[in-house]
Amino acid sequence: GDLVTISAEGTIKMTPWGGNAFSTPDGGQNFGWLVQGSIAGGTLVATVGNNKTYIKVGSKNTFRAPRNGMLHLGIAMQDDHAGNPFPGNYRTTVTVEKQ
Repeated sequence: GDLVTISAEGTIKMTPWGGNAFSTPDGGQNFGWLVQGSIAGGTLVATVGNNKTYIKVGSKNTFRAPRNGMLHLGIAMQDDHAGNPFPGNYRTTVTVEKQ
């Protein structure tokens, strides 16, 4: 139930789509979908605990943690592209207000 605010900036190179393809934390529809029509490839996402329910973060989001557990951040990506390198970084700021 903690209130989590995450903001992010930066770019990563989307190597499976060529050397000139870059993504911001908001992702892009041209990079496929982690969750069809909702979470585009390249988007910054979060999970809480061992649950694989993705929370779309993008460049900024505030949400209530749905359960207890460690906060994990990652990049939305189709499984068949997960082994590719994605040079660059998303710099994040995380604030947690305990409930």
